[in-house]
Amino acid sequence: MLWCAEKLQAVMFVLRTGSLYLFAIIPFWLWQGHAHLTNSAAPDLDYIAHNRKMINNGHWYFGTLEQRVSTYHWKVLLQRGVFDMRVWAVFPLDGAMQHVYLYKLGDL
Repeated sequence: MLWCAEKLQAVMFVLRTGSLYLFAIIPFWLWQGHAHLTNSAAPDLDYIAHNRKMINNGHWYFGTLEQRVSTYHWKVLLQRGVFDMRVWAVFPLDGAMQHVYLYKLGDL
């Protein structure tokens, strides 16, 4: 990103506008701290089967290290990205090709 900014001679613009991201990051960080304190103060409900406090959920969101480095899971994600998301690329392209075809026929 900085290479493109340097190429377009807009480094100062990128640094000025990029610093605006702090206005989103700082409140998010404060909110995470507040949510952690609030959820830590929840009553002990360990007597409920499969209950866990909603704190430090990284292991639950991302899985174990073995699951994260498994090639099978990455292959599934890649296939979903290619086969499920190609619809968003094909429909506009199809519409553009039909528009060009009809224009050449003189129907537009």
